[in-house]
Amino acid sequence: MPVRSILAVVALLLLAVPGARAESAEDHLGKRQRTVQLGNERVVPTDVTLGADEVLTWQNESVHTMQVTFVSPPDIEKKVRCGLLRMPASQRPPWGVFEFRNGRLTGVVPPGRFASICEFEPGEYTYTVKHLDGEAAAGGKSSEVLDKGTVTVK
Repeated sequence: MPVRSILAVVALLLLAVPGARAESAEDHLGKRQRTVQLGNERVVPTDVTLGADEVLTWQNESVHTMQVTFVSPPDIEKKVRCGLLRMPASQRPPWGVFEFRNGRLTGVVPPGRFASICEFEPGEYTYTVKHLDGEAAAGGKSSEVLDKGTVTVK
């Protein structure tokens, strides 16, 4: 299935998910996008600055499932708004890839493009990227940190 079709399905499903902020998904339409590309050996660009009217997308160009973990700020749970994050894990759709784990915002990004629907308050957010093998994607161990970067929201 083409990436555009997958994104269209994701957008439609998001609008139908109880508890998700439909206006948040709708607000992303037509916004300027900043894309972070996840490769087999590096992340490009590692540092991204977003304006209030911009959307962060992740493009996994590798053959590996990747794990993106925001490691700072320490109070990130207070600085991120996302309807899917407020839902119990058992009710989250399988494409709701980001969640809070041990006080950190963590996402499992399969190969392809994923548009974040979470909204970040202004500030600086540091993240790491790791490869996941099949076992790690199901909750097992992940590899060493591949790369790290920052997202600055103005």
